[in-house]
Amino acid sequence: MKRARQVFLLVITTALAVSSVSALEGSREIPARLLPVPDTVSRAMQAAIGAPPLPFWNTHPKSADEWKAFVQQLADVTLKTLPLLREQTGVKVEPTTIGGAKAFIITPREVAEGNRERDFSSCSWRLLCARPG
Repeated sequence: MKRARQVFLLVITTALAVSSVSALEGSREIPARLLPVPDTVSRAMQAAIGAPPLPFWNTHPKSADEWKAFVQQLADVTLKTLPLLREQTGVKVEPTTIGGAKAFIITPREVAEGNRERDFSSCSWRLLCARPG
């Protein structure tokens, strides 16, 4: 019984390996084409989708030091835009530490009367972790 199981696994493994190689050899190239911007999203999202890729979209740092420099470069660009963004959105941003992690408390300058007793403590960790300040 054990021998039969081993032979079965060998046959399956060989079949998968052969099919994987065949799939790679038989792969097809799809010619480049323009993808239309969907009309089922907002105008702002259409503008974002239709915009050209950011200059760093295809950057692939090869070492930890290159990654650190790349992240610092993006952080520097982001940090320059934050004062204007805070002014435009009318918020105050206070750095803090929560559970040993750096965080920011974002407070609107003006809160509507009906919302003064409400708690708006929700967050997106991707957004929090991806950008500084």
